[in-house]
This record gives sequence, structure tokens and C-alpha cells, in this order.
Amino acid sequence: MEYMVGALPSFSDAHVLRALFYLSHGVLSRKKLVELLGIGEGSVRTIIGRLSSDKLIISTKQGHKLTESGASFVEKIEKRFTHPQTVDLGGFVSGLQSLVIFRGVSEMEWDWVSLRDESLKNGADGAVLIKYNTSFSLPNCELKISDYPYVLDVLSQFDIKAKDVVIVSFSDIIHDAEVGALSIALKMNKKSKSSFFSVFNDVSPNI
Repeated sequence: MEYMVGALPSFSDAHVLRALFYLSHGVLSRKKLVELLGIGEGSVRTIIGRLSSDKLIISTKQGHKLTESGASFVEKIEKRFTHPQTVDLGGFVSGLQSLVIFRGVSEMEWDWVSLRDESLKNGADGAVLIKYNTSFSLPNCELKISDYPYVLDVLSQFDIKAKDVVIVSFSDIIHDAEVGALSIALKMNKKSKSSFFSVFNDVSPNI
């Protein structure tokens, strides 16, 4: 999917994915989507138009909602990684933080620095990646997460399974933290040998 427009896009694939996640909770007006996504009305109008043309959403007098195909598509994504969730890891990570769990890929070979940089490229201040097998660890990092019991306590509240990777992106603006976390998840999905190589490409050639 290539939803980015122009040299300096006002929205990215991560924004489109956030829109789908929000719509999975029910009908939303365009005004509400503008508020939730933190981007301009023109960008939201473009996202709605393209999702509609790909039959992932329909528009009614009450607002916009997922079609059956759209709901099925979101369920497929959720098998790979979670919706972004606001989290507070205290002083371990600065700013407002958004957490995404990517399933079953911690043992793959990753360029962890490049993945963290993806959040910066998409407007966040940075990201922390945490592997989980029998215990939590920080790849390519001298810090030991076991030295931060508060972080371990927070992580224990999430459904994190063996071989998962926890993505925590941070920013002064929660919208940007969410986009940063999802941008990393989208990059990981493209490079992982999942059932759908690119999250969006199996739905429509226009995405």
C-alpha cells in the first residue's frame, strides 16, 4: 500500500492502519477520526475515500464503519500485532508512550537499530524494542531490563507470549507515539515471513 502523498506526506500507512483500528470499535464520524488521528480533515477525507474504494469501510448518515471485508482484514492484522496501547514505563522511557506487541518473531534476524529509527522517521522521538522468550531482554543494548522491576511489572499486565517483540514508541504527542510504534510493526511485517508479506497488499492493488 502506498498512501503517502507528495514529498512531505501529511499521513502514512500507519495513520491508515490507526483509522482501521479505531473503526473496528464502531461507527465514527469524520470529525471524530480527525480528532483521533491527529491529522487534517483533508488527509482524513483522503483516507476515507481510499478505504471506501477498497471496500474496507462504508459511509452512512451516522458515520463510517468497517465492512465485513474490513473487519476480516483487521482480524488478520491482529493475528500479527496488537492495536497500540498507551503505557507508562516510568523513567525508563521519556514522554508519552505507545506499546504494540508483534507476535512470534523475536528469534528472527533483525536490524534493531534500523527498526528503532523507523519511529523517528515517522515523527516519534524514539522507540525501545523488547524481546521476550523465557524472559525479557533488550536487543543490541547494554542495559538489562531486569534492573528495572517497575518495567517488568508493567509488561506483566499485557498478553506477551514467547517469541514476541514488544515495541514501545515515545513522543510528547501520543498520536506520534502510536504512529511510531505502528510504523515499526509495519516494517517488521514486510520483512517477516508472515501469511501476508505486506499487511495491505493482499487486500487491494491500490493499497
